[in-house]
Amino acid sequence: MTDYIHDTIEALQDGISVSRAFEQALNEYHELLASKSLPTQESIDEILEELEDYFEFEDNFYSLKLDNIDCPDFLSRDMSCAKDLVDKFYKAVSALSEQHCV
Repeated sequence: MTDYIHDTIEALQDGISVSRAFEQALNEYHELLASKSLPTQESIDEILEELEDYFEFEDNFYSLKLDNIDCPDFLSRDMSCAKDLVDKFYKAVSALSEQHCV
């Protein structure tokens, strides 16, 4: 039972880190679109669609899905997949920012 609780807490801590990184990247994306008057970017929107597997979006807010909270192994896997997508999203936003930095 102790391992279960420990593993669940560890997965939730990973989720908090992923959520913070996503929030930062999402804010940068929205600021970039607003400051440069850019239309939304299809490639980035596709990543956001993939992220809907791990985050719920509603009225410009998001929350991390915890569908597998009862199974630390699956929850940890979900957090790892979410992190990979958030990293991909952040890189795409950074590349877009560099393109329009001039």
